[in-house]
Amino acid sequence: PQSKIRIQTPEQKAFVLLQSSIGKHNFRDASLRREMSNILDGAFRILAAVEEYARVGSRNGQVAVQGWLMRRSLYSSLWGENDGVLNQINGISHEMTKKLTNNGVKTFPDAMNSSSEEIVKCLNVTPSFASGVRTAAAKILQRTLKLTACTKSNAAGGLDLHIKVERKVKGGQTGGDRIVYYSLLVYTDRPGGLLHYREDLASDAEMIVSCPPKFGRAYIRLLGNIVGIDEKVAVDGNDSIEKSSFKLSPAAARVSSSAPKTKKPAKKAKPSSPRKRLFNSHQSSVSEVSDLRLH
Repeated sequence: PQSKIRIQTPEQKAFVLLQSSIGKHNFRDASLRREMSNILDGAFRILAAVEEYARVGSRNGQVAVQGWLMRRSLYSSLWGENDGVLNQINGISHEMTKKLTNNGVKTFPDAMNSSSEEIVKCLNVTPSFASGVRTAAAKILQRTLKLTACTKSNAAGGLDLHIKVERKVKGGQTGGDRIVYYSLLVYTDRPGGLLHYREDLASDAEMIVSCPPKFGRAYIRLLGNIVGIDEKVAVDGNDSIEKSSFKLSPAAARVSSSAPKTKKPAKKAKPSSPRKRLFNSHQSSVSEVSDLRLH
């Protein structure tokens, strides 16, 4: 049924257009389609600027990660893994993804381990199409990486992070074909705690990252260009853990909004201080949307 809510402000319109883009809604009105494209382009630029400032300016690892994830959501039309990930395979629509999810086929391993007959029955497609879905899932899994990390004492009496990235499948393919690639972010719970940032990681790697003298916890995030293949590790440090209240991703917002709410006395809003946006020629860590599709 048609919604009774009317859009009254530019902010509401921008929100609806972004949600429509995520949901792959096709507007009949050409002007709305153009506006949606412009809003999406602006969102990419703003998020890229947020990442750039977090990476180079404030050195805030959590902000860099959340901006990265939000930008990937816009590219992939997925808020997260719970929405299903198989629409990232060429030819799989959102409707098909829902049917597969309802039949227990939610992840790339699920698709690869399902028989062609099961996929044919679920989607009412040809056997060759079903075989192609299984092959595409296998291609992705052969190129995925796993992450391990630990702390070790160094000669100066501090701690170093020893990080290892390797293929999950022994003898799996490297990422030279640009089907699967990652960004690696390492940060602590302290302000300005971003320690390491690396893009276009697609093969085995080992590294040692120096830690600050005092920190409560280090977070290592391996973020894939495809939703559903991320890895993360948290390693305790040598001090108490400082928790951040920062939340940007829709998934985090949904979790917080579902918690029981208690009424608090109203507070006067403080005027936000202007901050210069830093955005030059940032290399997009989730570049070329076609990379998310297997042809």
